[in-house]
Amino acid sequence: MSSNERSNDEASSPEQEPGAKRQKQSVESDLICPITHELPLDPVHAKDGSMYERHAIEKYFVTTTKSEGKVKSPTKGVMIGTSIFAAPHI
Repeated sequence: MSSNERSNDEASSPEQEPGAKRQKQSVESDLICPITHELPLDPVHAKDGSMYERHAIEKYFVTTTKSEGKVKSPTKGVMIGTSIFAAPHI
């Protein structure tokens, strides 16, 4: 294979396209718990729509000051309830 052929193959790779790279980063960031910065083993969604590791968001709810039964979302900064919902497993 010539170096031109390799260059063309690499250039057409979706990994090299800016849109594909942004999409990959978005998917990765959606799957990482914003508190632990790791993939959750027991993923849950909070009312802010973000996915968290269950023990991390539960600890956050306990240690964060509440106002009328709500806390500030760790990712969006808006007031949310302390309910959590099982995240769909892939």
